[in-house]
Amino acid sequence: HEKVNGTGYPNKLAGEQYPEEAQLIALADQYCARMSPRAYRDPLLHKGVLRDILLDGGQTVAPEIATLFIKELGFYPPGLIVQLLSGEIGVVTKCGENADAPVVHVCYKPGRGDLKIPIQRNTSLGGNKVRKILLSDDPLVTFERRSVWRFNED
Repeated sequence: HEKVNGTGYPNKLAGEQYPEEAQLIALADQYCARMSPRAYRDPLLHKGVLRDILLDGGQTVAPEIATLFIKELGFYPPGLIVQLLSGEIGVVTKCGENADAPVVHVCYKPGRGDLKIPIQRNTSLGGNKVRKILLSDDPLVTFERRSVWRFNED
C-alpha cells in the first residue's frame, strides 16, 4: 500500500526509499485487483486499467515502472479472446513487437467453425488486426480457450 509519492502506508516510503522491485509487485497486484470482479463491481477492462496506470502520473509508482509494465503486457495480454477484422476469433498467446499487435492463435474461422488446430496470426498485418475484445461468455466464443496452449510451443 506504499506509494512512490510518500502518501502510502505503513511506512510512507517516497522516491528511492520505495524499491523498484516492490513498486513492480505493487503495480501487478493493483492490476490484478482491478481486472478481478468484486462484490460491488464487474471486472474492469484491460485497456481501461492500463489507461488508469498511465494517468496515475507517478503518484503510486515511478513513471518508468508503469511504462515498463505496460510495455511488457501490451494492450492485449496473453489469454485474452479477440475477434480479428477477418471475423476470425482466437486467443492472444504473446505480445507482438508493437503493443497493439499481439500474436493470436485463431480457434474459430467464419464458415468453418471451430478449428482442431489453431492457426497463428500476426495482427500487425491488414485483415489480421484486432477488431474487438470478447469476453469468454460471449456467444461468439464456442471453443475452449485452454485448447490453444497445447499448440503454442513458441
